[in-house]
Amino acid sequence: MIRPRSAHLLRRGVAVSGAAAVAAAILLPGVAADASSSVSVKLTDFKVIPSAKSVGHGKVKFIVANKASMEHELVVIKTSEKAAKLPVSNGEASEKGSVGEVELAGHKTKSLTLNLKKGHYALICNVKGHYMGGMHADLTVR
Repeated sequence: MIRPRSAHLLRRGVAVSGAAAVAAAILLPGVAADASSSVSVKLTDFKVIPSAKSVGHGKVKFIVANKASMEHELVVIKTSEKAAKLPVSNGEASEKGSVGEVELAGHKTKSLTLNLKKGHYALICNVKGHYMGGMHADLTVR
């Protein structure tokens, strides 16, 4: 049998557990809808290599490292098309739906922070001929 004082402590413990769950939901990345995410993206000759294939929606920081000696860029495009299937004209992919980009000289690193909505994104380098050379990757924002 639970004594009244023990019942009070039990209720209090449950209340504390509930508050802890709310705090965890706020503090854990990817749990809260407005949580910030970070994605490292490595650009090489001729690949775009993100550290994750999906991230939570909201503020996303791309840390982009150009590991090659030639100039590259990262263009982030919201599209329903797979990154490898974007329309191409004169050696460049269509940037329709672009939400941001960053250009990098060889062996440089820059960051780009974007507020992304749920959906599919293509990450591409659109320096002439680079997209066609295979510099693209898909990213899902959930």
